[in-house]
Amino acid sequence: MDKENKHANLVLEAIRDDRLRQYERKR
Repeated sequence: MDKENKHANLVLEAIRDDRLRQYERKR
């Protein structure tokens, strides 16, 4: 369960990072 949680966190972080980069690019 802990491993799955860590993986989910990494995925969420990656998605958030990607969105931030896209947002910065649009500016």
